[in-house]
Amino acid sequence: MLRAPVILIADCSVSDTELAELLLRRTFPYASIRAANDAVSFAEALTEQAPHITIVAPKLNWAASDRLVALLRRHNPATRIILFGHESDILEHGLSPGMAIDGIARKSSAGYLALAGIVGEVLGRGAEVDGEIDGRGHGEDSAPVGAPAAMPSVALADLPQPAFLLADDGHLSDCNDALCRCLDIARARLVSAPLEQLLADGESLAQWHDFRARQDDGEVSLKLRGSGEHGARAVIRRVRTAPVTQRYLGCAQPLAPDATPPAAPIVASAEPVVQEMRDIALVFSHDLKEPVQQIARLAQRGEEGGDASSRSRAIAQIQECAQRASGMLDSMLEYLAVSARDSSPVAVDLNLSFEQALDNLRVVMDEADAQVSADHLPSVLGDEYQMLHLFQNLLANAIKFRGRERPEIKVSVEPQGADWLLAFRDNGIGIPQPFLQRVFEMGQRLHTRDEYPGTGVGLALCKRIVERHGGRIWVTSNEGAGCTFFVRLPQTPTQVSRPA
Repeated sequence: MLRAPVILIADCSVSDTELAELLLRRTFPYASIRAANDAVSFAEALTEQAPHITIVAPKLNWAASDRLVALLRRHNPATRIILFGHESDILEHGLSPGMAIDGIARKSSAGYLALAGIVGEVLGRGAEVDGEIDGRGHGEDSAPVGAPAAMPSVALADLPQPAFLLADDGHLSDCNDALCRCLDIARARLVSAPLEQLLADGESLAQWHDFRARQDDGEVSLKLRGSGEHGARAVIRRVRTAPVTQRYLGCAQPLAPDATPPAAPIVASAEPVVQEMRDIALVFSHDLKEPVQQIARLAQRGEEGGDASSRSRAIAQIQECAQRASGMLDSMLEYLAVSARDSSPVAVDLNLSFEQALDNLRVVMDEADAQVSADHLPSVLGDEYQMLHLFQNLLANAIKFRGRERPEIKVSVEPQGADWLLAFRDNGIGIPQPFLQRVFEMGQRLHTRDEYPGTGVGLALCKRIVERHGGRIWVTSNEGAGCTFFVRLPQTPTQVSRPA
């Protein structure tokens, strides 16, 4: 069955280690997390218990990272290695030949927020390979690890969240009592039933068929319907090493009954928002230390003298650091402004949101010679400020990640049941398939800062806005041939139109 993971953080910075540990404990409250900030504490950590995950800084002042990874592999071949450091250190010290690693996270404000998700993903991959997470020193069962990973030996009854197993033909082969309670359906009716009978809408059915047709190791999120007003959102993953009778593992979260007015989704509850603000402020303030400290060092170097060329380089570097710090603050303030905003919903004409976004992006559109068009758009009940930011971020993202051809972006819309389905299509560089599920997470940068500047907050902000309006956002892509961002928003009876 699932066991609590042992996570070791090997770094020379105590403050970096403490921040990473704080954020990891939010996702893995039952984990055993150890810190090694020097060679002695590292040796002590290895003698106590073999880690399932080791987070290693690529540049250490007490050991060479490649030798440390080799030692970890000899000590426990099953351990998973995640490099966690500044981008320049990863490129210079962390990618040496023969250094087998399982994941990379950048030390940035967004990277800290994404670290727990990367650890969870690597932990799940390790479980699929090894069959069971079971480090040395686990004499008895311990608490489950967050959400269940894709593991063939999982004991569903031990999982607190609703969970189920699917056979290769898509029929439920097993489920736990939590799923029965969540859907208010007896176990005898669930076991052996095809998953299609539980899917709540046509979109979920199409996504399920598409997921089964693919051969990757991703996941799919589907909406399940139960008895009466009961329902759930399930995440399903493949279990490649399981017997034929157990090909997919799903875990679910109950959906609240749809008894609230449409305006409710954009009003956030206070406690999650406050906690989110604390996390965002914490990691951004930590990340701001690096450019501020670099500015101080460069200024001191300038005071110490040097030729004109050296002073000129120092000034240019100071300006670059200041711009980077300013960009971090702008991203943090923008995200927090959306999270904290609690306004009365109004009828928002999306045509005006589109036009205002174009006005704000006029300079970058002209520089890229971008061609942007849209269908006649409807109105939705929501927040004008947030809708403008949604359009502006999605359009700016399409322009930034353009290919060699002239950027062409088209916004289309069609009614789907009680919702509007907006599609933002572009002809840019696209997104690799393994990253389609993760691009909306904080800090998911697929390119270096030199290739494409940014903080990795834009799409996370879009997801935040859409969810606060009771909708959903996802993306499809063919790498190198553009991508399409879909936004589903509830329809409203009030329409605000403009002359065609």
